[in-house]
Amino acid sequence: MSDLHIFTTNFDSDPERNRYLRDSCAHFGVTLGSFGFGTPWPGYIAGKITAAIPYLEARTEKYVLFSDGGDTMMLRKPSCGLMTAFHSFESPIVISAERDCFPLQYLAPKFP
Repeated sequence: MSDLHIFTTNFDSDPERNRYLRDSCAHFGVTLGSFGFGTPWPGYIAGKITAAIPYLEARTEKYVLFSDGGDTMMLRKPSCGLMTAFHSFESPIVISAERDCFPLQYLAPKFP
């Protein structure tokens, strides 16, 4: 699945923050990319969107998947239906979110 790159952020200096995602990707033979290591957290918009632009511009894969790192893990190989699910949306971008907008719950009413 060389057309897919999976990445996350790691803006603090603790390489163990993303250990569950990193270890589960390794278990399935998936290389996990990361950006922002050791730099201060720039906030949610910059940290998860705009700061990723230079990182993504250097990628050559056709598809990228961004995942939160500290509280996620891979449960199966991406080849087990991930791209089929993505293509089923018939959209170039698919975004998943939590209903309560954790950790900024006060924003939830703005995203019904």
